[in-house]
Amino acid sequence: MTDISQKTWKYLHGPDDVTHLSFKTGGVPRSFTAIQYAATERNEIDLNDDGIALIDNDQMSVVLDGHLKNNPEAQASFMSDLRKMSWADFSAMALKHPRYRGSQDDFHRDQPNKGVLVNQIQRGVLHAPTTDEDLRSPSMVAAHINPDCAYRFPEAGRARMISEILQHNCLQSDDGAWRLAWDITPSKDAIPSGRLDAPEEQISAWDRHWESNPEISHQILGELTEPYFSGQIGTFPKTDAGRYGFCGGGMSNPAMLCLETIDGEMFSFSSRGDFGRFLDQLPDPAIRDVWKLVQVVDHDLSTEEISTSFKHRIAEMKEEFERSRDAPLDLHLSPI
Repeated sequence: MTDISQKTWKYLHGPDDVTHLSFKTGGVPRSFTAIQYAATERNEIDLNDDGIALIDNDQMSVVLDGHLKNNPEAQASFMSDLRKMSWADFSAMALKHPRYRGSQDDFHRDQPNKGVLVNQIQRGVLHAPTTDEDLRSPSMVAAHINPDCAYRFPEAGRARMISEILQHNCLQSDDGAWRLAWDITPSKDAIPSGRLDAPEEQISAWDRHWESNPEISHQILGELTEPYFSGQIGTFPKTDAGRYGFCGGGMSNPAMLCLETIDGEMFSFSSRGDFGRFLDQLPDPAIRDVWKLVQVVDHDLSTEEISTSFKHRIAEMKEEFERSRDAPLDLHLSPI
């Protein structure tokens, strides 16, 4: 599933398909934005028009677009390479491009012009990664400092992201493959138990119903995890739902949930070493996407979140049960 929930001028893209670039000038840094876009929109959406666009944030203009059209893998690698370019490399690349617009006079000099702070503010590019090594997207930086956002994306470079992914809990499923995994067991205090040991007068109809139907607990967990099995899970801000497929831990680990696919491709490995080699070959945007997914799912499937949702669903079911018991019986008989 391609995320085109965001729009920058005519370019449609996902919130993380953006990289801010800055070059030191001795004053306000020179600022550019690279966008890996999946479509464009003028009067209508054109899903056949994709590529990379470079935006000059200081001159509020397009440097070039259509770069690496119809080649998403090369686009992802190029977005990684951009972060490492010097001014000389960056300007030379742009000048040679067939779709270079030609409006940046400093591209022909050894040093860039000073940036225009007012225009950078207007372009909303101040939520940029704080260091050259910081691999987070601008939207992740903004989310991290937003107290209203439930998710945290602390500063991290490629090495830290890979290390944290490799250290994450993994499970070898019944098919022999290893996958990133999460325990979905709620805390003990979230699951009612032992109520029938209370004095008779304190045992409610709901208590008896709960104790007599242990499958209710499994039903609730099924409801809570169903979005993971039906492709409804996405990362912040949830516009990339559909990219990630999950599976259960198998008969031997029914209380585990595993990441099975990303963009329809299997995401499993034969060993930790195999996993490390696989991650090492991924471009920066792919590493960032996996790390971001882990951060989000770690939060959403934490014991605290699972337990809170479990308790809330029990309260709803109890209310529904008691409401059905209190409903008057319909004794009206239809005529024969």
